[in-house]
Amino acid sequence: MNISIQDVNDNRPEFTSSLTMLPLSEAESIGSALYTVHAEDRDSGANGRVRYQLTQNTQQVFQINPTTGELSLQVSVSTLLPENLVYRWV
Repeated sequence: MNISIQDVNDNRPEFTSSLTMLPLSEAESIGSALYTVHAEDRDSGANGRVRYQLTQNTQQVFQINPTTGELSLQVSVSTLLPENLVYRWV
């Protein structure tokens, strides 16, 4: 999965964690919080606010809170094919 951060000022936002794999269980319920991503931007004021969004190809499976970075599940894991369960973010 790609989680993008939009930024048009001096300092580039940086993720504070390098988690690359997120295990999913069939016991996960729809809407459950799976993980919270966090990025920091050293710019001050409004330019330092970070907002999160998912790429379009992941929006049917996951949802991300644009302010908090909380990633949640939109569908039942049991309905997904194994090849659809590998996502990456940068």
